[in-house]
Amino acid sequence: MKKAAGTTDDVKKKILVICQYYKPEPFRVSDICEEMVRRGHEVHVVTGYPNYPEGILYEGYGKGKHIDEVINGVKVHRCFTIPRETGTVKRMMNYYSYAASSTKYVLSKECVASDGMPFDVVYCNQLSPVMMADAAIAYKKKYKVPAVMYCLDLWPESLIAGGITRESVIYKYYHHVSKRIYKQMDKILITSRMFSDYLRDEFGIKSDKIEYLPQYAEGIFEQIPSR
Repeated sequence: MKKAAGTTDDVKKKILVICQYYKPEPFRVSDICEEMVRRGHEVHVVTGYPNYPEGILYEGYGKGKHIDEVINGVKVHRCFTIPRETGTVKRMMNYYSYAASSTKYVLSKECVASDGMPFDVVYCNQLSPVMMADAAIAYKKKYKVPAVMYCLDLWPESLIAGGITRESVIYKYYHHVSKRIYKQMDKILITSRMFSDYLRDEFGIKSDKIEYLPQYAEGIFEQIPSR
């Protein structure tokens, strides 16, 4: 993984990571967190019960199992999450159960760095749904620390792929929700340059709060000789 723009290796941070999905689920946020640990940062992840993509709880997780663990140096806490299973109702229950339980956890006395003090920064690896960022916003407000978001799924545009029209009540509601969330971030990292125009035009996000950070390529590709 290449060094991200604007980062320094000599300043060590205590980083609180908010993401509904984490290892053993197949998302790159796990690689990002482990890389930050390798660079000397302290990283705590607040995630959900693993059940993506089949929507079935992974064996050995949930109901008090593997709630707190350390994975390759990353401290992981799993909040109560209703599995996705199938259907719109279950999907919404999945989304909001994590949003609620993760927010409750980050505001509790249990969510502290190893020195017992607040984290220096809260980082939200924002996939779908955008509401997973609620915990990051809650922590930011309570402890007055900066909130950084890596926007991988652009909301509410992601709903269009699911058949929701822009004229629908659902789209308009989540447009309001998304605006509230995006505007409270101190920095938004985007995976596509086109996201910048959308965030500015739809939500009034200023350009100085947006930075382009493309997704990385795995190290295996560095071994492929050029032609």
